[in-house]
Amino acid sequence: IARFPSRGMLCPCRLRADYPTVTTSRMRALVTGARPRFAEVLQTIHTPYITEDNLVDQVRACGGSVAAFGDEVWSELFREESFAASAFFDSLNVRDLDTVDHGIVRSIFNATDAPTWHTLNILHFLGLDHAGHSFVARHQQTRAKLRELDHIMVRLLHALPPKTLLVVLGDHGMTRAGDH
Repeated sequence: IARFPSRGMLCPCRLRADYPTVTTSRMRALVTGARPRFAEVLQTIHTPYITEDNLVDQVRACGGSVAAFGDEVWSELFREESFAASAFFDSLNVRDLDTVDHGIVRSIFNATDAPTWHTLNILHFLGLDHAGHSFVARHQQTRAKLRELDHIMVRLLHALPPKTLLVVLGDHGMTRAGDH
């Protein structure tokens, strides 16, 4: 992103994720602003829809549209009608580094380099997380996923309309051993 100063500004920051760092509870925390509770870990497999105030519903209430692509957990957190566009992929196979990430790219670029953008676009890539769990943080496969995500970010930056906010974040960090 630093290579594209004309596309905006880069504001890197480091955030600390409190436990539990299970993806479902982190996703819920990101959209509601509420800290995850340990009880939510028990709901990871069969999580209830989010009913409290959240970013997705607020965008829609203001007349905006929301698109979500990637981790299938988004379809478990929100009802189908929450998204104007969506494509979700199996996220439980941590040995699969590509299906979700490549599915997102296929979905948003839809055989063109000019995607349809919505007010809020959620692109939940999993390949890097899976590489860390399957290998380790400094493994060649993990580095390859980082390079791939760099290329995807460049492609996204070229495709974004002017004055668009791009927020890139993770729901947790990674230790050198590939754990959360």
